[in-house]
Amino acid sequence: MLFLRSGKWSVSLVLILTALWTMVGCDSGNTATPTPIAPTAIPTIPTALATSTPEPPATATTVATPSSTPIPVAKRGFVPIFCYHHIRDWVKSDAKDDRAYIVSPSDLETQLKWLKEAGYSSVSSEQIYDYYANGRPLPDKPIMLSFDDTDDNQFTNAYPLLKKYGFKGTFFIMTVSIGQENYMTAAQLKELDKEGHDLQPHTWDHHMVTKYTTDKDWQLQIVGPKKELETLLGHPTPFFAY
Repeated sequence: MLFLRSGKWSVSLVLILTALWTMVGCDSGNTATPTPIAPTAIPTIPTALATSTPEPPATATTVATPSSTPIPVAKRGFVPIFCYHHIRDWVKSDAKDDRAYIVSPSDLETQLKWLKEAGYSSVSSEQIYDYYANGRPLPDKPIMLSFDDTDDNQFTNAYPLLKKYGFKGTFFIMTVSIGQENYMTAAQLKELDKEGHDLQPHTWDHHMVTKYTTDKDWQLQIVGPKKELETLLGHPTPFFAY
């Protein structure tokens, strides 16, 4: 999976974010271990209680806070990205290939619990873009938890677990499916957005991007979904999952 920052009328391939899947992903064969991002300095915590000695009176002099220095390109490490699809238990009719894209709620909870206890923080597409493009620091041990294709079980099964463990997800929305059977409704998408989750477009009907041959294809699959999602949520959605 690649996710890209898009312009107003066309996709600008500004940045391809490296996606590493360690437990489950769009490419189940990729088991590379990501280079960890160096933690930021831990502030010194005072060990003694303050005494009753009065503080000198404050003066009008102020000290300017230095602006954050961008992280050098050579020191920008990989951000692990988990790519989820169906969050439900297997059923008898699921084929072997289908099961690679299905994670049970209990397995998802095990993974989220481990990530929480290990000190990981979820980050959004905007944060990752700013990190790679501009060197803006991320929290210690950042990770993206992404969910593709608008499945309703992401709302019913994943959303409560994300809330339980204090994570935010990035949901890539296939707009033709909104409100259809087995897919999330507009109201559910708005609730996710209101709760601080990251929602971005993922084509109109999941048609392969390399098969687009006309301007009509690009308008239908890229421009249209972006406009629809922005109208629904009331704010820009500048990223796109390939």
